[in-house]
Amino acid sequence: MTMEGRLTNIEKELERVKEDLARAQLSLTAKEIRAHHIVLEDENGEVRVGLVMTKDGPALLLYGDYGKARAQLSATKDAAGLILYGENGEVRAWLGMIKDAPSLTMTDENGKARAGLAVLKDGPRLTMIDENGKVTWSSIKDKGGRNGGK
Repeated sequence: MTMEGRLTNIEKELERVKEDLARAQLSLTAKEIRAHHIVLEDENGEVRVGLVMTKDGPALLLYGDYGKARAQLSATKDAAGLILYGENGEVRAWLGMIKDAPSLTMTDENGKARAGLAVLKDGPRLTMIDENGKVTWSSIKDKGGRNGGK
């Protein structure tokens, strides 16, 4: 066999190997994957998504630039919630369900609670809080039956 014929055979064999590899990669899909922690990275190797099984329950974390968490969705035995984080990692909003009581809490740039809304067994509750942590307005009625707000 000539050198040219041998080279042609090697090229054909290489092409068959490439096709076999492509088929093998397509067949690596699974119906089920089991893990305690899954991380998705972008094309630069930065973490963008984390799926974690903690001791309290599952959590899905979405990351922004520089690996900072921007959102978290989690569920435990007694609660489920969505947390939104600010640019510096502080909690800015929390939407959750504790037992059977849905609530929304919003914070200032320092992570201090400033407004809250909850639906409790005795009815809805709206609360406003100043920068010092003092309740400035609340929909809860005081003992005299008046609105606790100002």
